Amino acid sequence: MSCPQVVAKCNFFRYSLVSALPLMSSLFLCLVVSYFNDWPSVISTHCKNWQFFPSISSVIGDHTPQRYIWRMGVGISMGQRLSDVFLYWSFYGKANGPLPHTIVNVLCFLSGFVENCALITLTYVSSTENYKIHEGAFVVFAIAAFFHQLLTILAQHLIRKPFIQPLEEYAYHWRITWFLANQVVFAFAVYVFLRHNWYCEPGVYSLFALCEWFTVISNIAFHCAQCWDTAGCVVYIGPDPMTRKSQ
Repeated sequence: MSCPQVVAKCNFFRYSLVSALPLMSSLFLCLVVSYFNDWPSVISTHCKNWQFFPSISSVIGDHTPQRYIWRMGVGISMGQRLSDVFLYWSFYGKANGPLPHTIVNVLCFLSGFVENCALITLTYVSSTENYKIHEGAFVVFAIAAFFHQLLTILAQHLIRKPFIQPLEEYAYHWRITWFLANQVVFAFAVYVFLRHNWYCEPGVYSLFALCEWFTVISNIAFHCAQCWDTAGCVVYIGPDPMTRKSQ
């Protein structure tokens, strides 16, 4: 009996763009549409004072068609983002190495899976529809994203060093740079958010919004490192070509 044919194959770099481009493009498209259609509304806060920039939540969840644009972007990229979680489970050796490596790999897998599930939840349940669920999903997303980034760096350091491919070292330092930048800005975002709630100062919430945007963009940039540490890899849709050759 003949083996099924490979349906398609794609360079992993192009495959990775399926995750990054829809998220980035839909995010900025929502900002542009909000600027022309709903700007006074998206920069408004409970303090009713001057602000100059909207939060991501107000841009992607409070108005149409922005919420549908963002949901389409997440929907298009989510299959690839979830497949990446399983890909790196294999990339870092599944559970076949020493016990510390196995623990790091398992935790990295779980945190990545939870991060993406939380992203789905906060995307499809907007803050205006159910604030508590949206807020809870955002908190879970932030915590899971922190641990996933930290554990990914740790896994790459423990399991892949010395680096098998030269570009892996570049990806390793890229991840560290964006992880540190992400955490510094996130900490500042918490400070200005609390300051906004305490004092209702003009423009302070917009500083929080800018930090929120950078936190999301830096998260996407962090995941773009897979373009380098999987350089030369090919994604096949269909049966394993090596299995077919052996048959």
